[in-house]
Amino acid sequence: MADQIRDLKNNLQDLGRLRPLRDPISEIDADLTAPQVHSVLWLGADGPLAASVLSQRLGCGQPTVTGVIDRLEKAGYVERERSVDDRRVVRAKLTERGCELHAALEKRVSKSLEMIM
Repeated sequence: MADQIRDLKNNLQDLGRLRPLRDPISEIDADLTAPQVHSVLWLGADGPLAASVLSQRLGCGQPTVTGVIDRLEKAGYVERERSVDDRRVVRAKLTERGCELHAALEKRVSKSLEMIM
């Protein structure tokens, strides 16, 4: 375990030399904001998510996430779907275009991580 912790610390230091550690993933796509990038990555990894879940994962309030989803929806990356069990629950899910963006972002994240490994 100590070796893994040391390796992780070294990798984080290497990453910090390449870009700010505050949010290294946010710079993956210049056309999207950090919350938009993270939203696409979470939705691509876990499938449709309620705004409340997405807000917890992003570390921001639901009004902010609503705006993020609005902008991603306007760009054609996300669509809203109502739960069949509870119509009050609305989830954001990636469209086909959003899935393509997710795949491209995943490749960029992997490539960035390869640089520091």
